[in-house]
This record gives sequence, structure tokens and C-alpha cells, in this order.
Amino acid sequence: MLLKKTGLFSLTALVALAHASENTLDKYLPIKPQEEYALENPNFAQKNRKKNLLDVVTEIHAIQDIIRAYLCEWQTALFHKQIPGRSHEPIIEAELFSPDSNKLAILYQNTNQAKLRIFDLTRRKFILFPVNNKNTLVVHANRAHALDFSPDGSQVATGSWEPEGSAKIWDAQTGTCLYTLNLGNNAIQQVKYSPNGAYLALSGKKNALFKTENFTQVGSNLCTDSKLIDRAFFSPDSTLIAFASKHKNTVHIYETRNSSPVQVIKHPTKKAKINAVLFSADNKQVIIAVKSYTPHCITVWDTQTGKHIQTFDCDGYAYFLAPSPTKNIFATGESITQSIKIWDAQNYTLLKTYSVPFTGDINEVAFSHDGKYIAGMGQNAFIWDTRTGDLVSHVKTENNGEEIKFSGNFKNIAIHRPFQVLQAVTPDTSDNT
Repeated sequence: MLLKKTGLFSLTALVALAHASENTLDKYLPIKPQEEYALENPNFAQKNRKKNLLDVVTEIHAIQDIIRAYLCEWQTALFHKQIPGRSHEPIIEAELFSPDSNKLAILYQNTNQAKLRIFDLTRRKFILFPVNNKNTLVVHANRAHALDFSPDGSQVATGSWEPEGSAKIWDAQTGTCLYTLNLGNNAIQQVKYSPNGAYLALSGKKNALFKTENFTQVGSNLCTDSKLIDRAFFSPDSTLIAFASKHKNTVHIYETRNSSPVQVIKHPTKKAKINAVLFSADNKQVIIAVKSYTPHCITVWDTQTGKHIQTFDCDGYAYFLAPSPTKNIFATGESITQSIKIWDAQNYTLLKTYSVPFTGDINEVAFSHDGKYIAGMGQNAFIWDTRTGDLVSHVKTENNGEEIKFSGNFKNIAIHRPFQVLQAVTPDTSDNT
């Protein structure tokens, strides 16, 4: 085992298995709840018999923190080993936690095919798909990196590049392909379900919106003035959708029910790269964050008129916007100041600032699904308790700034490249479901 100290009160480390089978993982996982530790270790209980009960509990918690700090990097064994008879290794294209945080979908490229695996985080094994009696699905004939779960977790959508350029809908349990969506000569950058699950948006060279009831197309030829759209953002009630691109300073807003255009908003900084779009709770306003050294990195616009309303007081190079799932607030991540700022979503006043205590960019922000924690992610991951404002965990990922994703319950972290799955340490991680 390799132990690394973070400099905080908790420890974070990895146990790497370079060449192992899935069965080898059982001796490392699961990490047992702290109450079981004393029961299964009579010597520990005997040794501490005369100690004050509070001291014993404190020691158990301290030991549990260390135990929690170790997680088997199971992906190393399952994806980074050489494929027999092949001269190359699989390339991880995308990874995504299911809405209930119990599964991790992994889209990867191997032998010029796009393949999908779904790892069950509770059972600690890959799902065996009845459709082919295997734990791997060949989902596309060429490269693909677009991936999304439906809000209820029953479906997985994938999207491929040219020449195939199609999106496919898969049953997440059986592995059955339910629908194939072809737009022709497309390079799909993103597949995105609406919050209510009623729509699926495809972003790429061609952009379209589908009703998920029977996957009929609602609109096509959207954003025709943009060569490549790589992301879509739905309003909280799923009635509006915004298409944007990190290659252009324009946001296109449409109604989802009929794909009728609502507004086209152009950011004042021509070279600004649109990185995130967030609708207000009543859909009357839209917040845009750009990846650019500009004082206009976060701006507010009227959804219907397209007029500029407000510019946030930020220090440039804002990356992401994250709405709280429980309160009318949202968070922004700023790379230059290495901070996360919490804003009132109604009057846009600054409520709180979380500063990163170590060197490292903040290029993504996320709330836990219960709103108790907020994370800032970059070359490292930091977790704060939103109730107390305390920094409760620092996960040293040693990645190269690639994308990091937290499961909704903040139990696990998936790092894109080099691909790793770590355990996030928070005081009440064991209480999350």
C-alpha cells in the first residue's frame, strides 16, 4: 500500500493493483462502517477497556478515517492492462455516475470500436448484460465520447463521431439497444437528458432535440450559424434549452416543446469560450460563465429580450456554474483566485467565498445531492461543508487537470485521465445513500 499525507486532518491514498482480477478486489472492498471495527477486533476493544468511552470513539473515528482513505484503483486492473494479442490499451473517453450514485458508466475505445461498461459500486462488479451475457457492450463502430444517464437511471445514451455520427439509447440493465438516432454526417459532442427526462438533446456539427417518450425529433438544424456546438443546458423545469460552444461566444436558447427560437445571446468578449449556462428558477434570466481572462467572465442576461442585466464581480477565468439542489443559491469556480464563490440566485449578491489552501486551479464545481457539501475540482479536489464552511477533505489526485466527477452522494470520485476511481472522505460519508 502507498500512503500519502495531505497535510489536513484526514489522509488520502490509493492502493494500486497493476495486474489483478476482479476477485482480487474483494479483499480491499467494501470499507466497513466504523461501528463494526471494534466488534471485529477484540484486541482493540480489550486494549481500550479502561479508556474513557469518548476517547475510544475518537480513536475508532481516527482509524476509520485512515481506512476510508484507501481505495483500490480497480480500473488499473480492468482497463489499463494490455489486451491479449493487441499492441495498445483501451482509451477512456467518458465516465459518469448514475443519478442514484450506485453505478459508474465507462465509455472507452478499443480496437476502433466504442464500448460501454457499467460498474455497480455497491456490489463491486461490472453489470452482466443479459442481451449478450457479457459485461461489455459494443455501442458504436468508431470513436465516441458522449455519455449520459436518464434521470431515473434506466437508460444510457451514447453518441459517436463521424463517420457513424449516431446516438444510441441503451437499457442500463439488459444492455438492449432501444433506439438509434441518426442525423447524418454528424460528430456528436454531447448527449444530454432534460431534468424531467422528457427530452434528449444532441450537440455537435448538427444539433437536435428528441422527445424521449418515443424518441421523435422535435427540432433539427438548430444553431446553424455555429460550426460545432459541444454542450446543451436545460432550464430547471425543462421548458427551455440553451446550446453553447467553447469555440464561440454565442448562446442559442429554444423552447423544448417545439424547438422555437427564443433568443441568441452574444457575449461581449469575442474570444470568450462559453463554459457554462445556468437558467434562473423562473427562466426569466440566464447566467453565462466564460473561460476567458476578462472582467465579464460571469454575466446575467434577460432570456426573452437578450439584454445584458449584470456583470459579476469576479477576478477572471471563471469556469463552472453549479446550482444548489436544496437552496436558491449557486456556486462559481474561479481559477485565478483559486476560490469558489456562493451567490444568491435571486439578487446575485455574494454570500460566501471558499479559498483553496493549496496551489491548484478550480475548473469545476459541484454540490452533493443533499446540498450539504460543495466540491472544487482541478488538479486536486477539495470538499467543504456548506453548513459550517469548514474544509473537510482534500483529495490529491495527481492528475493533469483533466475532468473530475463526484457521485451525487460524494462517496466516490472519478478522474478522467489518468482514469482513477477514488473515495471521497467526508464526516458523514457512511450516512449517505
